[in-house]
Amino acid sequence: MGPFLPPFVWFALKTAFFMMMFILIRASLPRPRYDQVMSFGWKVCLPLTLINLLVTAAVILWQAQ
Repeated sequence: MGPFLPPFVWFALKTAFFMMMFILIRASLPRPRYDQVMSFGWKVCLPLTLINLLVTAAVILWQAQ
């Protein structure tokens, strides 16, 4: 349901817009170093993953009662 355009044209415009945004963001932001990526993974992503796992298990057990 685009703004008075055929569905394929509207889809192509949205796809082109998001591709351009990804390209612009990637080109304008600096690349993180390997040690920064590893630090982020261990200090941020791993704890968030474990919290997500525990919360999901708690919700499933809570709904099973």
